[in-house]
Amino acid sequence: MPKPKNDLNHHVRNGLMAIQRGLNIIEKAKKRIEVANDTFDLGTIKPRPLIVSPTGGPPRKVDSHGMGHYGAPRGAKIHHGTDYVGKPGQNIVTPITGVVIRESRPYRDSNYSGLLIRSPVLNVKLFYFAPDHSVIGKGVIKGKTTIGVMQDISKRYKDITPHVHLKAEINPEYLREA
Repeated sequence: MPKPKNDLNHHVRNGLMAIQRGLNIIEKAKKRIEVANDTFDLGTIKPRPLIVSPTGGPPRKVDSHGMGHYGAPRGAKIHHGTDYVGKPGQNIVTPITGVVIRESRPYRDSNYSGLLIRSPVLNVKLFYFAPDHSVIGKGVIKGKTTIGVMQDISKRYKDITPHVHLKAEINPEYLREA
């Protein structure tokens, strides 16, 4: 005796839902493989740095405004980023492999700007460069993709070493998937 049409639709729908769950698991696995490939040299145990300098320069040392490393004192507060030394007008590259989410601004009252970039592991905010808006919504490759041109922060903070500010945080989605 043939099954009623509604019963067949139910089984087809359940089968399609199971396939979708499987595809979601595969997609998460692909993201983890991409992170592993970006994090480790294949064939070795040596980890690659998660972040590279967006300017190619070192972290800012001491100047009249203090130091530029993460955790440096800022009065009663601490510095929640790392400042990478560079030259105003130079190209800035993405410090992580990921997707550029949006423009980000450190101050409401100025033209200083930057970007928010997201990877499966990290969210990175960069400030003090004029972003190339054509990269917003696109994938970028750590150390290779140019994302903008460095601005001169010394116009706002007299005698500060020109730099790009980088703030990195764990992507909360990465913690949920673990």
